[in-house]
Amino acid sequence: MNDSDRNMGRAKEKVIRLLRFGIPLLAVVLVAVITAKSLRPGNVEKAAQRMEETLSSRMHVLQRFIDANLAGDEEQIERLGDLPEDMVVYCYENDTLRTWHNQFPLRNDDISRRMILPSLTRPREEISSPLVEVTDIPSYVNYGPKWYVVKSAREGSKTIIAGLEIMDGNAEENSETVNRKLMLNPKFSVAPLSESVGPVVSLDGEPLFKIAHESIATSITRGGVIARLFSPSVFSGGPLFSSLGAVLLMTLGIVLVVSVLFAYRRKTRSFLLRTKHRKRNLAIYSFILFIMLAAIAVFTHSFFRSVIQNSNITLELYKLGELSWYTGLVYVMLCSLLMMIPMIVRMMVPAVRSIFGFGPLKDSVLGRAAISVTFAAYLVLVAGDLGFKKEQDRVRVWANRLSIERDISLELSLRRIEDRIATDQMIAALSALESTAGVIQNRIVETYMF
Repeated sequence: MNDSDRNMGRAKEKVIRLLRFGIPLLAVVLVAVITAKSLRPGNVEKAAQRMEETLSSRMHVLQRFIDANLAGDEEQIERLGDLPEDMVVYCYENDTLRTWHNQFPLRNDDISRRMILPSLTRPREEISSPLVEVTDIPSYVNYGPKWYVVKSAREGSKTIIAGLEIMDGNAEENSETVNRKLMLNPKFSVAPLSESVGPVVSLDGEPLFKIAHESIATSITRGGVIARLFSPSVFSGGPLFSSLGAVLLMTLGIVLVVSVLFAYRRKTRSFLLRTKHRKRNLAIYSFILFIMLAAIAVFTHSFFRSVIQNSNITLELYKLGELSWYTGLVYVMLCSLLMMIPMIVRMMVPAVRSIFGFGPLKDSVLGRAAISVTFAAYLVLVAGDLGFKKEQDRVRVWANRLSIERDISLELSLRRIEDRIATDQMIAALSALESTAGVIQNRIVETYMF
């Protein structure tokens, strides 16, 4: 081999060494730079100023739809095209809703003002629509899971109520996601005026809400799958099982520890066999493994029972229409935990044989099949049994609520008209015939109740 070949070989070795250490180092530097940039606090004053400009622009677009609907200009409405998804427009004629574009998350859209007597049995029930309070001055309001900037416009008998969506607080889907069309940096969040954070965002001189720095913890768990995993609204079973995400992290830890011990089982056993008090150390080792096995079994069953009793996650596999990705995740965690049990048993068997000279049967295909069938039967039977008991408890609660909640006004109305119903000859004649319950009910409602 001549000198040129040697130099070429050294050059190749240097390149390989550079690539081997340089690429990981460059990746670490890039990750550090990107992380530092993402965690660096932004200028909240500038963010509030940009939000004001964007909000004003979006409200200007909404105002054009309001003016066109208020004037009844069909040509202008057609030229404007479809209303954007983040906007809502309700058109009323004499307090009656005639047309609407998109919808507020409200059940009651009646804006008429009249005296309403509250129900004795439902004192918390909403008796008037929040749309009644909307004026021509923009305001920041909460309707259901969403927050809007709303305003109204009136001309003669026509009333227009319109709103621009600012934030969606639906924890099941987006976990307080700010409207993307407002182009707010993810480092910031929107807060009501009542909170003492950040600068105020105004529209036409009217303060609406504030812009605040987003905390790192909230930024990490905001939105998407992570927020749903750690949301107690999905699953919460006490201090140990605080959320599905917490159980997932504990499951990963258990799997990692057992897998590492399983990978080094031969080296561990060889080391213990070379010690002075071999049998004593093997006994301690076996006892520790047994405690781990019992703890994993108790943890698995407790989690299985808790997720059925303390969540709406369906684990009965025969209910195909109610299954979700939460079901798959729970079963993946359960199967991972159950897989640790035979792994621990395999670690215990050689130690038990070394101590007593005999032990359980060796690993075989038949043994693996028996373990698989046992675990599958356990999952199916426990899910079916606990799911059935949960349905029984739910039905019992509903029955108790129905027996307690009484419609006093309906009972008083029936008490006033019961004598007249008893002397109604048509009802008496119809009651002697079959399949006339609906006709009798209609006669009572139409004749005596209205």
